[in-house]
Amino acid sequence: GMKLDFDTGGQVSIAMFDCLDETLTVFEKTEPNGGGTESSAAPGNLFTVNEDCEKLEDDKSVEFHNIVAKTLCATKRARPDTCASVAFSTTKVREPDEDDWKKMAHLVRCMRGTRDMPLVLSANGSHILKWWVDASYAVHPAMGSHTGGTMSMGTGAAYSTSKKQKLNTKSSTEAELVGVDDV
Repeated sequence: GMKLDFDTGGQVSIAMFDCLDETLTVFEKTEPNGGGTESSAAPGNLFTVNEDCEKLEDDKSVEFHNIVAKTLCATKRARPDTCASVAFSTTKVREPDEDDWKKMAHLVRCMRGTRDMPLVLSANGSHILKWWVDASYAVHPAMGSHTGGTMSMGTGAAYSTSKKQKLNTKSSTEAELVGVDDV
């Protein structure tokens, strides 16, 4: 469940602490020495795919899928800061490898360090919706690009998305145009 807090006038605070605790508990069981925290949800090599990396064993692959599904739930509702990392991880749940596990572990460590950070939304009174859209050209295998976008009414991201583009583009400019259309 989501916790909606309207105690501060003109804003809402959205948290999913129980969901995050479940994710952290599952991660701790699978990786008991997965200590520490990270300052960002996505590692610098998020979109780097090592084709020669060893695939996860079946049990660990199921745990990878479970943790990614739990983080996806929180991402969609209260943790837009994890969008890019979760979007990439969802593309890897069918055949995750050791690198994918490390990237997912990086995400979980970030969520551990920012567990008590809710999403705070408020309007600034300008009555203007602001959109930010960006695309990364050819970062997925087979030259697929990636789109990210967010919308705000003042404070916080009221809408965020991060996803692999469904068609291949010929340039970064074309990837940006497809990204704007997608968002």
